[in-house]
Amino acid sequence: MRSFAALAVVATLGLAGLAGCAKGDDGSNVTAFSSGSPSAGVTPSTATSSPGTSGSPTMSTSPTPADPYTFSVEGIGPYKWAEGQTLDSLNTSGVITDISTGGEVCSANYFAKGTGKYSDISLLFTPEKKLDLVIGRGSKIHTPSGAKIGMTLTQLQNIYGSLGETLVNGGARAYIVIVASGKGLYFDLDVNKKVFVMIAGDGARLKNRFLLGSDC
Repeated sequence: MRSFAALAVVATLGLAGLAGCAKGDDGSNVTAFSSGSPSAGVTPSTATSSPGTSGSPTMSTSPTPADPYTFSVEGIGPYKWAEGQTLDSLNTSGVITDISTGGEVCSANYFAKGTGKYSDISLLFTPEKKLDLVIGRGSKIHTPSGAKIGMTLTQLQNIYGSLGETLVNGGARAYIVIVASGKGLYFDLDVNKKVFVMIAGDGARLKNRFLLGSDC
């Protein structure tokens, strides 16, 4: 069984307690750390009092600026399935570099690396050049629920609760969260059970890949 870290090397490209329930930006009903928070895209403004007004807090409908480092089941930045991205479209947009084929392990697939702020993002494409997996290693990336590189398995379990599943294959462990759409977030764990790679892709594929050892 190979870890996803091996897949990234082949390409030469080097998710506390549970409280209120909220709709997660990754499409899942993520249990959040605090309750009573405004829904996504609606932020409270500072309460002010002036003649002829009640002085009650008002709600702003201005959307919250997107965090460029949010890594969700749909990918990150310009590397997202919902936008129908392919190897060719991303290459034309100038947001990928180091394009290569899969070598001995995934000879029919294509690999590429993100650019700029996404230089720590690796991408796997199908033989038809469709986006397959988005692989994240950078310290700045984080999931909508706050999971990030360096977190422990226990921290992931506290964040995601029953939404997640710990995977075991021999001495290796990983953690996965699969949402209603079938997309998933996979967390590769090192020997100390800490996250060192996060991968977005088809949930069943990510799970079976770890359990059955199929790289491509």
